[in-house]
Amino acid sequence: MTEGTTLDVRSLYAHCRELLDGNSIPSYLQVVDAIPKTASEKNLDRFLKDDFSIDADNVYGFGK
Repeated sequence: MTEGTTLDVRSLYAHCRELLDGNSIPSYLQVVDAIPKTASEKNLDRFLKDDFSIDADNVYGFGK
């Protein structure tokens, strides 16, 4: 996203429902400012998984 824009989480989820197979639609969306990366620019997904909590303010749940 570009600076100054806002994310409409419900629209993003609806977009996922339109484009993804049923078993690929996420139950939760975690919104972060940036994805942590290694020095070689690979994603450090484990940090996102470690910080994930369904009760967090940046996590949005959608029942399937």
